Amino acid sequence: MKIKIRILRNWVTTILGSLLMLFAIVLYLLSKLGKFDFEFSFVQLLPVVLLAWVLLMAKDSILEGITMGFFKIKSKGEE
Repeated sequence: MKIKIRILRNWVTTILGSLLMLFAIVLYLLSKLGKFDFEFSFVQLLPVVLLAWVLLMAKDSILEGITMGFFKIKSKGEE
C-alpha cells in the first residue's frame, strides 16, 4: 500500500491549514498568558486545529467544494 504525500503537492491547502493552526495556537497561548481580554479555551481550540489538520491533508480541489465553485484550481491536464 502506497501512501500519498499530499502536503507538498497541494500547497494552497497546506498554507491555509498551517496559518490556521498557527493562528489558533497563538491565540490560545496568548489568552492563557492574559494578553487579551477574551478567553480562548481548549474546547474552542480543538475544532480549529481539526479543521487546520483537514486542510493540511486535503487536496487543493477541496477548496472548490467548500467555496461552492468560487475558488477554482486548475488541474495539470487543463493547463
